[in-house]
Amino acid sequence: MTDSDMANMEVDPESRVNGTPLTTDSEELVNLVMALRLEVQRLKAETDVPSKSPRKASRHHSEAENRLQDELRKHTKECLKLEGSPQQWNRANSARVENFNQNPVQGDGPSDNYLLMDWDNPGQTRWTKEVASVLARSFFAKIAAREVPIVLGTLTRQQCERALLTHIAYLKGKYAKSSIDEEEDKSANEARLKKARRYSRLKQLLDRRLALAEHHGYPDGAIKLIKDLGLQGMSSEESEGEVGGSRTYEIKRLPWRADVLSEWLHHIDRLSAVNLHQCVLYRRSYARNRRLSLMSSESRLPVVGLPHNLYDPTWLKHLGNSGRLRLRPQPQEFPLPNVATSSAR
Repeated sequence: MTDSDMANMEVDPESRVNGTPLTTDSEELVNLVMALRLEVQRLKAETDVPSKSPRKASRHHSEAENRLQDELRKHTKECLKLEGSPQQWNRANSARVENFNQNPVQGDGPSDNYLLMDWDNPGQTRWTKEVASVLARSFFAKIAAREVPIVLGTLTRQQCERALLTHIAYLKGKYAKSSIDEEEDKSANEARLKKARRYSRLKQLLDRRLALAEHHGYPDGAIKLIKDLGLQGMSSEESEGEVGGSRTYEIKRLPWRADVLSEWLHHIDRLSAVNLHQCVLYRRSYARNRRLSLMSSESRLPVVGLPHNLYDPTWLKHLGNSGRLRLRPQPQEFPLPNVATSSAR
């Protein structure tokens, strides 16, 4: 125990317990208790995990430093012609950049006449450092010509280049983020267009079947069934090939739909544009190259509440009790006519 610990254990001789002056034995007891307390505090201090060093307070830049940063940003924007969004910024030729980064002695690097950034290369490449050097040189020339309100003072070329590299690193990060955002927007837009085209094909297929059924005088029950099936009951057509060019559409069967229902719908597709009254239906879809796919549209939800014979019996059997409750198949059968089985559409 140290001398300071011993000194801390001294008590005031005038101390009293319950108004009575302490005796010698009482003083020794109090000193012992205080000594134990001090020992506990010391052991606790030794075993405590040292706290993290306090965060250094950020240094506030002077007015002159802020003005210098502003002028460097303006100079960089002007020299690199940073107009519009980052994806519109001019970029250096990638082959020229790679050649200079590998061999800066023989490579043709950036200059006053060719001052473009290698935005696609992260970090401080040789090309990036050379761009910062060219920018610093032209910035000092502006200061000498008093084109910028900066007093040189103790500012060195090296300090200027470091400040420019810091700003360029920020610009490269901004460019990289913009590239990611643009790619995500492009993917999202392609997904939206694909979904819209799929909806348009399903809508066209439904409308054509309704028009053909009405044109050939199908009974009201059949017309109602087609309407009840709606877009959800039409088979999917996944396209292959470029938009606007020659495309092939793969027809994916709906696993929940009974074969007799699919054959009936295919039969409607094959109906002639001329009915028994020699009336011509001009509302026909554009010719498409279609083929049946071995795949099925597992993600498509079934139409709820149809007559039970319109659902595939095997699919219905494996649905389970809870699934059948949600599906609500109707007990009555829908009388579909016997049509020739064909996969043509």
